[in-house]
Order: sequence, then structure tokens, then C-alpha cells
Amino acid sequence: MAKYVICFFLLLFITQVSAQENSLLAKGNKVFVENKSKNENAIKTQEELVSRLKEWGYWTVVDREADADFKLNMETTVSKGMTAFSWGGTSYVLIAKLINKSDEVIWE
Repeated sequence: MAKYVICFFLLLFITQVSAQENSLLAKGNKVFVENKSKNENAIKTQEELVSRLKEWGYWTVVDREADADFKLNMETTVSKGMTAFSWGGTSYVLIAKLINKSDEVIWE
């Protein structure tokens, strides 16, 4: 399920990036993926997102925030059982923010 959430996010994101005129998001720039959660499912989702970003090849994913042109801050919530989004099973919610070096959110 996490793979579908990430694919959907990337498809929406590609359309937004193509409409952006901001050179910060230009092809070849370096991105750092930030995930503050220590939850196992959130870490797996981050690993999948990084894998998909590398596969996409539009940006270079770096391991250190200091090396990045911008960062992608992700917050993942995992719910099991009956929720507003699911009638059972596991639900994943991924919120991603693109943040420039001045810590300003440029896309959410």
C-alpha cells in the first residue's frame, strides 16, 4: 500500500514541478529527504520514497542536509483498523513539504 501512496505522490508532484518556474526545483538539483519519525513503517516509507526519487532521476538524492539544494520533509502516519480513511487493514498518510535553505516551505 505504501508503494501506491508514494507513486500517487510522485505523479502529483511531477505535475506541480513542471508548472513551477522556481530554479530551486530544477532538474539535477540535490534533495535531502528528512524523516524525523523512528516508526518502522515511516522508515520503510522513507526508504521507498528515496528509492523512487532515485529511479525517477530528476534530482540527486544526498545523504546530508548540508549537501542539498533543498530538503523534502516527510511526515508519515500509519493507522490500523477502522479509521476515516479505511474500514480495516492499514492506512498510510504521507505529508511532504519542500523546504529551501532558509527553512521556508515552497511546496506542500
